[in-house]
Amino acid sequence: MATPATLVIDASLNKRIATELKRRGRDAIALSELQLRHAKDPELLRALAEHYAERPWVLVTADDNLPAAHADVVAEVNATIATIDPRRSAPYADDEDAWGREVAHRWAHMMERQPTGSVRRYSDRGGRKWAPRRR
Repeated sequence: MATPATLVIDASLNKRIATELKRRGRDAIALSELQLRHAKDPELLRALAEHYAERPWVLVTADDNLPAAHADVVAEVNATIATIDPRRSAPYADDEDAWGREVAHRWAHMMERQPTGSVRRYSDRGGRKWAPRRR
């Protein structure tokens, strides 16, 4: 069985998610722990690829547009990304923080096993291959 990926919790999510996941036995880290909290997305992706050159990693983010906005860098570094679906279901409609926490905890086991270079969108119903949203 392949080594589970490190779950890198983006600044768009509550950094406490990383601590909570660690308590549950997951390999997780918040960007603030890596001194990358304020890095712009292209710089962040390149830094993660360099930092984790020897092991798999997944950027867990609430920025559902990141894969499209930075597709060139995502491809360049072969980034693995797990986005949190911005369409929140009840009872999380008015609580973005609780939604991010719920989805990250519920699907952490799938996120850490994502194939390298894949991009998936997670909601309360599971994870699916990420695709740009139609406007």
